[in-house]
Amino acid sequence: QVLEDAAPQLMLCDAAGRAALGAAALADLTLVDLETATPALAKLPASDPDPRALGLTARHLAYIIYTSGSTG
Repeated sequence: QVLEDAAPQLMLCDAAGRAALGAAALADLTLVDLETATPALAKLPASDPDPRALGLTARHLAYIIYTSGSTG
């Protein structure tokens, strides 16, 4: 339900996460497997890029957090 509601365009995952969600839930997502992407990620700069240089604003969400609702 969370994936359907949030409708993410990209998801960071590992084998345990993929297994827990199942192939059907992940079918329409672009996945970045953290276990196999490590060599490619290691080649990226250690510092964060300037978001404004990339055209990013506060309207570009980086992640979504869901709570039970009891946290206020």
